Amino acid sequence: MLFRKKPRLDDPTKESSRCSFCNKLQRRVRKLIKGPEHLYICDECVQVCVEILADDQRAATAEPPHWVVNADATSCALCGMMVRPNEAVRIRDLAPLCVTCVRDVEVTAAAQRRVQP
Repeated sequence: MLFRKKPRLDDPTKESSRCSFCNKLQRRVRKLIKGPEHLYICDECVQVCVEILADDQRAATAEPPHWVVNADATSCALCGMMVRPNEAVRIRDLAPLCVTCVRDVEVTAAAQRRVQP
């Protein structure tokens, strides 16, 4: 009785070997790299990984965005906008207001005084 030898699943030269990430067969990619525990990665997935790492590196070295709030900043009690402590208007010991909200309150109060008899 003749027995055929079964192909090993971890052999990249066999048709059954696939990239563990994109599931492409070995014959559909330029290079299939064997890793531990029957894992493989193709050259295309390696390139994607390299691009992701490069993007992460660029993001880590980039300047922080201009909208990063100072640790000393506080939020306006009306609109919630972040305000530096030296720009916040405090009325007695109440929560701070931004300059824009103070102007809006003044305009509204003046308009109501004109309307009232």
